[in-house]
Order: sequence, then structure tokens, then C-alpha cells
Amino acid sequence: MTDRIQLLGDEDNSSQDSQAEQFASERLNRGSRTPPPRKPGSEMLLISLLFFLLAGGGVYLYLNYVEPAKKTEAPPPKPPAAVEDNRNNIVLIQGRSPNETYMSYQEGGTGFIMEWKGKVFLVTNIHVLAGLDEPHFLTLSGKEVDVNLDNLFLARDEDVAIVAIDNYRDIFPERVEHGGDDAPKADAAADTAEVADTTEDKTADSGTDKKAAAPVAKKKTKAYAYQPFELLENVEFEVDDGDKITVYGNTLGKRLVQERKGNIKGMGHNIFRHTAKVEPGNSGSPVIHDNTGDVIGIVTYAVFYFEGEFKKEMYAYRLDNIEHWEAVGSWDRFKHISEKYDAIQQRTYDLWALSNGEMDINVYKDIKLRNVFNTLNDRLEDIRSGRVAHSTNTGDMASRAYQHFLTSVENLLWEDISTFLSDTTREWGYNYFRIQVLEQKEYREYIRQNIEMNRFVLK
Repeated sequence: MTDRIQLLGDEDNSSQDSQAEQFASERLNRGSRTPPPRKPGSEMLLISLLFFLLAGGGVYLYLNYVEPAKKTEAPPPKPPAAVEDNRNNIVLIQGRSPNETYMSYQEGGTGFIMEWKGKVFLVTNIHVLAGLDEPHFLTLSGKEVDVNLDNLFLARDEDVAIVAIDNYRDIFPERVEHGGDDAPKADAAADTAEVADTTEDKTADSGTDKKAAAPVAKKKTKAYAYQPFELLENVEFEVDDGDKITVYGNTLGKRLVQERKGNIKGMGHNIFRHTAKVEPGNSGSPVIHDNTGDVIGIVTYAVFYFEGEFKKEMYAYRLDNIEHWEAVGSWDRFKHISEKYDAIQQRTYDLWALSNGEMDINVYKDIKLRNVFNTLNDRLEDIRSGRVAHSTNTGDMASRAYQHFLTSVENLLWEDISTFLSDTTREWGYNYFRIQVLEQKEYREYIRQNIEMNRFVLK
């Protein structure tokens, strides 16, 4: 482009000058010709005609003049309406550290805000709350969610917990609307009273029929500035295999709302399978049906298995078919029973390691199992050092020590579970924990069989 401009600027103008001189010469030659003679009076006729034309045009303009409209400045554009963002309904659930200034990355889950049966609830998994000593609830906008955990309700047969939100008006401010137009936020009762007073005054002054005198007030409606999630009812009729879903959650407990996309992969009465790539921390995340925008379930668990390669399947609980709820009554009691279950689960982990031949006492956290190990090690040390009477063979004494050890381990298999499920103590308290302990009982049976097969290895 630069070269082209340069060429146009340096173009030779000599030919143009010669043409201009020739044109000027022709004009001069044409101007030197004698004009034809004019007829007498033609000039006066032309002047008169021109005068009448100008006068007529002036009169026409005078009679038909319209003052141009004054230019008015265009009103400033209205600010765009707030875009509904589903992430506003996600609640990050974390456990506080002892100094209460930092929320641990290691512990965390997800909850969400949903309007259900006319109330606004925080919804999450029972196991998310059970895993935290002091749960803290925070929205993406930085607002704390105030709940009274003594008023917590647990689904009887599913891993779902709900609790009413005390400050949902702060999280979702109420917006009063007049005939569809936004109005300044105000107390709805005060506004209604003001309209009523005005109507009564005007009616009294007029002395006419009240219905005719009363002004027509615009109907007021209420809405939230942001809407909580809504539950999709009758999921089996509204959702098909392959439907797209979205999961928002506190993935890996990192206090970040992350999005996961997937599809429905099978539907059951109270659960369904999906393909969204959820991770620890997504427990309690809502599963949103993309076609309707409503919640159809809550992320709860994954199944891991190996068939030539490592596989993982994700499952969620449906919310529309939950019928029975249990009131917690006391958060302290709930935490006490949760700790009882955690101890049972920890013993299961330790006994599984033992059944596979792990003999390092430092691996184990269960106190009673560690005591059984210490007893075994003390007896073996006494045998090796000769601090016991040698009335029998040393090998036989060691064998009896191992036999006593295995018998003690087998007693530990059922002791805590039997106590928890005892009809006299009713230690389990809530059906959720009873179901979990019954699952632990099944795992313990596998461990018992494994110990039976490995008795000689353990010796």
C-alpha cells in the first residue's frame, strides 16, 4: 500500500498541464464569438416572472411553516437486569480450624439453596455434616448462611439432610414489583397500608360510591432478586436417559465452585446414575436437569471396581421421592452418634489391613486393636528374654500367644457393632447411622473370612 501511495504522489503532471492550456485556449476562442442578438422586452418579462416565483414561494413557506421539534436528550439506558447465575445457590461447606480464622482445605463438601414446599432450605448430604465438627456455610457472594442445626432433618432412607435457612432474605432480597415494573425495595406491608389510607381518604371526601371513587391501585407482586433452585417433581416422567445435566460443587474441598457436565445413565426409584466427573468435595452438589433448569437430585457416592481396568460409576439420590424425615433434635447428640460411627469405620479399616498381613502397630489408629498388639508384643518379648517359666516348648508358648492375639482380634470384629445396634442402648439413634453400621457389619464378615484364611500367615 505504501508503494502504491508513493507512485500516485510522484506521477508526472506535464501532460495534464498541456491539456489544461489547450482547454483554456478553447474557452478563450469560444468566448470571443459574437452572441446572437436578443429580442426587445425579453429581459423585462424574465425579471417579472422571477419576481412572482420568489413571492409565491415566500407566501407558501409562511403559511405552511412548522416549528421544528426541539431535540431532547435520550434517557440514560436502564441498567441490565441481573442475570440469574445458578452458582449463587451453591453453598461451600467447610470445617473451621481451631483458631476459627481459616477453613481447612482437607475437609469440605457442598450444599445448595432450594425452595421446597414453600420454604427455603439448605440441602446437603448427611455424611458431609457428620464429617465436620463445626461446619461453616458460605455462598459464592461471600454471605454466610445462618442455620440452626438443632432443627436439622434427615431423610430416613437416603443420605440427604435439610435445614431451613434463617437469613434467606439477606441472601435473596425481596423485590417488590408494580404491574411488572421494578420498584424500589421497600417493606411490602407498609406500601400496602399507604395505598389503603389514600383510597379511604379520597372516598370520604368525594361523598360518592366507594367503588367509583376509589383509585385503581397497581397490583403488587413479590419476587426474589435471585431465585433459589426449584425441585423437579415426577423425575421419571420428565427425565430420560441421555439427558444433559450440570453439577456445581466444591470440588476437592478447595472452596471453589466448579462446573461438571454429564448425562443421565440410568434411573431408579430413589437413585440415578450419571456421567458428570465429580470428585471428593462434590458430595452434596445439586444435579441440575439442563432442559428444565431444576434440581433432580444430589451427588452422593461413587462405586469403584476393576474389570481389566479401573472403573468408576457416579450415583446421586433423587429428591422428589423422599417421604420420611427424622428430626435431629440436638446437634450435640447427632455429633456424638456420628463419632461413634466414625470409630466403627476406623476399626474396619484397621482390621482389613490386619487381615491382609500388616503387622506394624504404628499403622493402626483403633485404641483397642493397638492394645491387643501391645499385649502380643509383650508376651513374645517375655518368651524371647526368658522371663517366663520354660515348662513348655518356647515355640508352643509363642503359638499360644498368637492364638490369644487372633481370638482377641475376632472379638473386636463384633464388639462395637453389637453395642451400637443393641436394642437396650439404642446407640444408633438415627436410621442413617444404623444403615451405615449394618454395611460395616457386612465388611467385617469379609474380614473375618480373610483372617480365617490367613491365620498361619499372621502367626
